Amino acid sequence: MGRALCLSLCAVLAIQARASAAAEQNVVSGLVLDARTGMPIAEAVVEVPAAGLALRTGPDGRFELGPLPAGSYRLLVRADRYRDLQTHVQVAQGAVPRPLELALAPVALRLDETVTVTASRQERVSFDVPRSVAVVQSGDLGRTAPRTGAEALGRAPGVFVQKTNHGGGSPFVRGLVGNQVLVLIDGLRLNNATFRYGPNQYLATVDPGQADRIEVLRGSGSAQYGSDGLGGVIHVRNREPVLSPGGTRVTGRVGGRVMTQGQEQSARFDLGVSGTRAALAGTVALRDFGDLVAGGRLGRESPSGYTEMDGDIRAVVDAGRAGRLTLVYQHVYQDDVPRFDQVTQRGYDRYSFAPQVRQIGFARLALPPSAGRFDSLTLTGAWMSSREGRERRRTGSSLQIIEEDAVSTWAATAEVGKLLPRGWSLVAGAELYRDVVRSWRRDDDPAAGTSVARRGQFPDDASALFAAGFGLGRCRYGALAVELGGRYTWTRIRARDALFGDTDVSPGAWVGSAAVSVDVGRRARVFGSAAQGFRAPNLDDLSTLGPFDFGVEIPAGQLEPERSLALEAGLRVRGGTGAASLAFFRTNLTDLIDRARVNTLPPGLPPIGDDRIYRRENVGKAFVRGVEAEGEWSARPGTTFRGYVSYAFGQNVSRDEPMRRIPPLNGLIGFRQDGGSGWWFEAFVQAAARQDRLAAGDADDHRIPPGGTPGWWVVDVFAGKTLNGSLAVSAGLLNLFNEAYRTHGSGIDGHGRSAWVGIDARF
Repeated sequence: MGRALCLSLCAVLAIQARASAAAEQNVVSGLVLDARTGMPIAEAVVEVPAAGLALRTGPDGRFELGPLPAGSYRLLVRADRYRDLQTHVQVAQGAVPRPLELALAPVALRLDETVTVTASRQERVSFDVPRSVAVVQSGDLGRTAPRTGAEALGRAPGVFVQKTNHGGGSPFVRGLVGNQVLVLIDGLRLNNATFRYGPNQYLATVDPGQADRIEVLRGSGSAQYGSDGLGGVIHVRNREPVLSPGGTRVTGRVGGRVMTQGQEQSARFDLGVSGTRAALAGTVALRDFGDLVAGGRLGRESPSGYTEMDGDIRAVVDAGRAGRLTLVYQHVYQDDVPRFDQVTQRGYDRYSFAPQVRQIGFARLALPPSAGRFDSLTLTGAWMSSREGRERRRTGSSLQIIEEDAVSTWAATAEVGKLLPRGWSLVAGAELYRDVVRSWRRDDDPAAGTSVARRGQFPDDASALFAAGFGLGRCRYGALAVELGGRYTWTRIRARDALFGDTDVSPGAWVGSAAVSVDVGRRARVFGSAAQGFRAPNLDDLSTLGPFDFGVEIPAGQLEPERSLALEAGLRVRGGTGAASLAFFRTNLTDLIDRARVNTLPPGLPPIGDDRIYRRENVGKAFVRGVEAEGEWSARPGTTFRGYVSYAFGQNVSRDEPMRRIPPLNGLIGFRQDGGSGWWFEAFVQAAARQDRLAAGDADDHRIPPGGTPGWWVVDVFAGKTLNGSLAVSAGLLNLFNEAYRTHGSGIDGHGRSAWVGIDARF
């Protein structure tokens, strides 16, 4: 894949070099300034969305973007800690527009100003989106330095992160988790046909150091993105290399972080080369995570540490009228990631993911606008691969079970945007994903001198095909804004299984969504939405064979899709120094898939070796209802307070019991101070109430204490200073009061009192 990427890049560079020599000089140039001080803003992103062009300003704040075909364009300028600016520029054929002077206003509040695309597949300011969204900015990621993609969401409003192991992490969104929440990376599905029911570790294979922002759509996203988006959609948008306005530019970064008691030693190396028509950037990260040291008297929890190596290479080429081409290859390798809970509570001497590997490569072409046809057109071809190895051995036994599941995914997507008469805008497209799964197991017993091949967790050479078409439209009539969406998804799952019988299912579904918002004066907006959700049963639902947290699962064979209807109503308000949001929601679930106890094995099957046998079933109806509130307040320039609270109540109507793993009431209060000489300070108080509303499955789960998970609160503090334009130092103090705590449903405890220090040097 890497060789193909390099060859493609060389070919495109040659093409764009010839195009550049003959390019017309109708470019857009200018200067980006701080509106308060008049100083230039470096690293501001200047973008022409309709043309698929973007670049970052240099140290002097200047930019030069183009060439562009004649026409009128929307220009978007954004920079961390500044209000996003949108303006229009007119480009005449063969003429150079007058240089622009764009002044960005410094802001502390982001609740009403952050640009998001996930909710509607179109760039929107958060305040204008008639759905509940949360955005974790690159600045937030840089200051708190989370270890994993899951931990990066630990302070996002409306998201509750469970951790089965130190190398895992699974976000709950509106009471749902695992394969009921869709994860995207740069617009492509991370979810594949083997994504596990309940908490899983897949988001922990996302390196947050690569992310430019992480967007969360709370509530069903199936109309926008398809199967699995019942609880919501998490979209990791990674940084792209940007063009240099002043010719060839070489940039780089060297950074590292160390944590007390050997809990982390990591290093990161970035290198980029950019010009006016092409840019290339690469990253290598080496990370060694030691065993976690928990709070109170819990001490070191071993085994829990692991090592990780991340690599990422990206190229962007502006080929003028031929479009903008992006090429990406990303590789994550995690070695020997243990399950601490299985070793300490389930009688295993060894239980580890060895290894966890994820790769993604894609080519994306954004074509310039075509008069009378489309305003944007994006074509993507992608290859993705995941490999999960598992090794386990019971205490006192010489038998070691080694198994591996590898999934190869090929994907093709197309998306077109068009401005329609009477103020409507439309985004439509088609998607095709195909998964092929290789699964095997081997039982080695050195004492007996035997090695026996057995059926893997999934039938070997099983496959899944996902095909979909969608359309999303929006329009504004004065104070009223309306959004409509629809999608058809067709899925086919095929697997040959001599032991349990073959599987061949092909569910399909139409889903739709509607949302409205109404301005109430200049500073308030009420909104509401109704969205259908759909999750096709995957290979994990249909054909899993093997142990899980509190038993052994056998294949289900046939299942119906899960469906949902998500309802939401809310209010947003904003003023000169504050912003707030309040939302009420209810998600009705039908044909919900869950594990059910099997009293006797089907005839003809060999003994499984465990008396707790389960199989998936469509258990019927359930619902989750709740409330989410968040707010920000700027006491004075540079001083900001923010907080949120989230509550969900889930009930399995068919079984007349609580839904499994519903998070407790939880919330956060944060404070941030930006100094005038490059220093900053942040503090957070995060808390969760006791959760004692337990389903029968919760009572069987060894990760949940008898009677429920106790409540907790922790204080984290972060600070940093930029010493000059290229060197920054930051530090964090976690769990200041050394609280012993565990998030509900987790298999490992939270950090005890720990400190880290990081340094970042750029050139």
